[in-house]
Amino acid sequence: MNIGSWARADGVVGIVSKVDPDGTVTVFNPGDRQMIVVPTAKCQPLPTGTVEARITVRLDVPHGLAEESMTRWVAALVDPVLRTNARAALEEQGMDVGAFAIEPSVEVTEVADQDPTGPGAA
Repeated sequence: MNIGSWARADGVVGIVSKVDPDGTVTVFNPGDRQMIVVPTAKCQPLPTGTVEARITVRLDVPHGLAEESMTRWVAALVDPVLRTNARAALEEQGMDVGAFAIEPSVEVTEVADQDPTGPGAA
């Protein structure tokens, strides 16, 4: 197992993020924020392919809103857990939830593999 490669272990698909001398591997799924530590023998290496993900969201923004603030707002809109939690927090305070009622669209398309010998090549 190589750090940075993708693997499946006990039902978790993720990135190999740590290989310990004791023969264990840490696999981390960044999308589900889930990790598992297992013996190397329980890890199945997975091939990878390149995709392009496009996130589109239409926002009314004022002049002067910092790019960092807008980036964090968009990130919160894209993550359904964060969006739901933000709406609930606003509702709990009796505030308008309009800033988190916006639904972004995510489009994922496969990209032709540029390097068939690169990481994850079968």
